[in-house]
Parts: sequence; structure tokens; C-alpha cells
Amino acid sequence: MSTYDDPAFREIILKSYEEASGREIRDIEFFDVLAIGRRILDVSSSFVVGAEQAGMRAGALKMMRKFSDHLHKVYELLKERTGLRLPEFE
Repeated sequence: MSTYDDPAFREIILKSYEEASGREIRDIEFFDVLAIGRRILDVSSSFVVGAEQAGMRAGALKMMRKFSDHLHKVYELLKERTGLRLPEFE
């Protein structure tokens, strides 16, 4: 959510989940990185082989280009969480 909209939504959603489950969520950054990795792989493969060939709906590639700011936010979050840089993605 924080890469599509306001980054503050992450904390709001996380706090709500903790309240609903009655548990403290620890090490969520690990799962953030997994989700980021999956998103980057999905996007990268769709640009290489085409969205439909990558299992996405027709027009997905056009939409990703239109909302490329989201993809930049995802990548910035990866760098922030891990310090990793992906020159191919840049």
C-alpha cells in the first residue's frame, strides 16, 4: 500500500492487523523484501517477454508504464531495506 499511496498507510495497516490478531508483528521487513522481489521479478519479466506471456492481463504493460512512479517507489524501498542496487532494473 505504501508504494501506491501514502507511506503512512503501511503503519496504519500493520497496527490494525496487530490489534485484530492480538499479536505483535516482528521482522515484517523480511516479508517486505520478499514482496518487493516478487514485484520486481513480475515487472521485469513482463517487460522482457510481454505481459500476456508473463501471465498478466492484456494491457498490463501499458498500465505499468503509465504508473511507473509506483515501480520507482518499490525499487527505492528495496534499496532502503537492503542496500541492494539492481542496475538492470534502473
